[in-house]
Amino acid sequence: MMKRRHAIAYIGLFFLWLTGCTLFKRRSPPPSNPATLHELDRLRFAVTDVQGEEQLKRDYEQFRQVLEEVLEKKIDFVPVQHYTDAAIALQLNKVDLVLAGPSEYFLISTRSRELPILSITRPNYYSAIAVAAVSGIESLSDLKGKTIAMVKVGSTSGHLGTTKLLLDAGLNPKSDCKIVMLGREGSLEALKNGEVDAWGGSLTDYETFFNSEGFSETDFPIIARGELLPDDIFLVNQQLGEELARDIKTRMFDAQNKLLTAIAATEGNQKYRNSRFVNFDASQYEAIVNLYHNLGYTDSLP
Repeated sequence: MMKRRHAIAYIGLFFLWLTGCTLFKRRSPPPSNPATLHELDRLRFAVTDVQGEEQLKRDYEQFRQVLEEVLEKKIDFVPVQHYTDAAIALQLNKVDLVLAGPSEYFLISTRSRELPILSITRPNYYSAIAVAAVSGIESLSDLKGKTIAMVKVGSTSGHLGTTKLLLDAGLNPKSDCKIVMLGREGSLEALKNGEVDAWGGSLTDYETFFNSEGFSETDFPIIARGELLPDDIFLVNQQLGEELARDIKTRMFDAQNKLLTAIAATEGNQKYRNSRFVNFDASQYEAIVNLYHNLGYTDSLP
């Protein structure tokens, strides 16, 4: 039954590849293969793990304004409802610049050859598994037969990273325990309310949520934490060309102090506190690819 649920969830994930092509029709494309930023009227910017325009403006408006100054170009948000929408928009030339997580980068790379221009580090980017202190659960082996709340299928920290922790402990996430996808806040609320036996997701989300609720790690101890996860990535639409991509990269690197201050200024982006821009390193993402293979998900990829 669990295997069937995972299959259905993943089929739904990639069904968006087929149906999403109608989502972006109203936005006009930029000039074909412009040589410089000056030839563009504007740049269109999307973030893969933010759902909807309201949240995009809430978390990235300050960053958007500073990026406009740095690139000397008007920047429009392209809201997405799901991170696969960004890949569709890139294919249809409906977005120019995308901020993607490691898992989303892998999914996008299976569809097209976009240009990764730089990465943004996340110093506290770990997957963790936590339980209620009163549960009596002390180790991952105690989770056999238990229900674990995670974030969403394909989430780097809220699915893949936590699943790797289970696999490394000798647990089969498809048969040894029950996984329920409840969203970022919903999964943590479920643990707090005793609706699930354990929670798996981003360490930053865990700390932010329970600190705001007045709890400590004593109340909800972490029983496992993974290795540092790969960086997030800024991608440029390949149709803009390598010369323009290099120009954007150079400007962002040169202005990284004020760009990083802006992106970390909102409560929703505390994950970027103490971050820095670094050169993109493809080898960082091999672990993500291997995990998709180990879970059998690459059989479903287009």
